[in-house]
Amino acid sequence: MAVFTVLLAASLPVLLSGTAATREAVQRTAASDLLTRQIEAARGTSALAIPDGRVVTTQVVGGTTYTITQDANYVSMGATDSVCASSSNSLAYKLVTVKVTWPGMDPVIKPVRADSLRAVGVGSDGFDATRGTLAVSVVGAAGAPTEDVPVTLTPGNLTRTTGSDGCAVFSSLAPGAYTATASMPGYTGSLNTQTASVNSLGVVAAGVRRGVLLYDTVRSADVQTDAPAGAVVPPGLAIRAGDTYTPEGTLPTCAGTPVTAACAVATPGLVRGLFPETWTFKVGSCSEAAPSQIGADLRPAALALAPPTVTIPVAAVRVDVRTTAGSQAGRAVTATHGSGPGCPSGETWTLPSTASGGTWLVLPYGTWTFTSANVAVPVTVTVGPSNKYPSVTLAAAA
Repeated sequence: MAVFTVLLAASLPVLLSGTAATREAVQRTAASDLLTRQIEAARGTSALAIPDGRVVTTQVVGGTTYTITQDANYVSMGATDSVCASSSNSLAYKLVTVKVTWPGMDPVIKPVRADSLRAVGVGSDGFDATRGTLAVSVVGAAGAPTEDVPVTLTPGNLTRTTGSDGCAVFSSLAPGAYTATASMPGYTGSLNTQTASVNSLGVVAAGVRRGVLLYDTVRSADVQTDAPAGAVVPPGLAIRAGDTYTPEGTLPTCAGTPVTAACAVATPGLVRGLFPETWTFKVGSCSEAAPSQIGADLRPAALALAPPTVTIPVAAVRVDVRTTAGSQAGRAVTATHGSGPGCPSGETWTLPSTASGGTWLVLPYGTWTFTSANVAVPVTVTVGPSNKYPSVTLAAAA
């Protein structure tokens, strides 16, 4: 029995490995059968009748769910790339690519795949010469194609899903102007909204026109300040942000889910709904020579899963209101930013209540004037990289 146990323990990994290999072989055979059916069906269909773009279906065989992905993309005469990237003014073929995948498949082995090239045809089997084609290229911030994005064309309310080339082709369109729109949770356009469009796409008879729609996976950033622990952030202090496509502006507070536009959960806190681009984050409304701001590149793909922490440099001023009786608690203090570029009327923040011995108040860089009730002489101080943590004492009459 002891010898049998040793032999069984030694052979068990081999048996399990063989079982896994057998299962993989059975699944790959079933996937190949499904692939053959799908590609033969495409070969038996006229090119114009094959659904354009990406079509995904599933089928269960032997308890395994197989995903069948079919991409049908037009190919121009003599071109070797996507219609969106080509400059040709005609469509000669439709390339049909079918891939079959299944859960738990060996990641080292490529999916089961086949291609078929179908001629578009001429005359009654070809395109109507009075109509045209529009190719919309959906790309991310780095210019890479964005796949699996449904693109809707209006007028007509036609929808195509982009394949691996990020191209959505709309054929047999009446000449005129069209708008291509994408709207999908987890994605954003260059204007930081889930719904993104490109307008005035002109279509001409017997020709191919092209347009580009910027659309990518959404980014977030955990925006913090470098203020010392315990410092008070003025109520209403907003986060401002801007990038290549979006002028700097104050981010609204996030409300509801899902997030469909750029917004700030809190200040400081998480900023959501951003297009992957190089952003500038700041606090405060005024543009100083050395503003409280920081740049952050949100383009790396890994940041779609793990929002980076972005730390904005700020000042913290210890404000103390004193009378002849000493340091006073419970005093409201107003801090007013001197007017300047980008801030013609200044900005004002209020510290609702001081503590005995003073309270640290977070403020953007710049020149600030502090006052409080019964304080005859306001105090002005300039804060910045070389004077981040000054103290201000206000002398109150009572």
